[in-house]
Amino acid sequence: MDDGEFLRLCNVPEDQITAKITLGVRRAIARLGDVPPSLIYPGDSFRRDLSALPFWSSLDAVQFLCALEEEFGVELTDDEAEQIKVPDWMPPTYRVKDMVRITVALKNLRQGIKVPTR
Repeated sequence: MDDGEFLRLCNVPEDQITAKITLGVRRAIARLGDVPPSLIYPGDSFRRDLSALPFWSSLDAVQFLCALEEEFGVELTDDEAEQIKVPDWMPPTYRVKDMVRITVALKNLRQGIKVPTR
């Protein structure tokens, strides 16, 4: 799937910063799974569809957060990291686009903008 289709299916606002964040999340997830980003789809479930990816132990969560920080060139606060971190008990329905929405919402919180995350 190309980046344009990925962005459309994530249903996020169409601005350059949000697109950069959305595609950065995709790249970070792909990096953990050691797969090309084009194989990561918005509707993929972490538990069902992305079985090649880590099972999100606490160490995997830290690696993912580090990948996000590297991707965006920022340091996440503890509160931001806690909101993004995927727990070991995550539901089977937790999807890539859910992770994207949480990360985009954090960008909006940093800017003082309140938008729905669903």
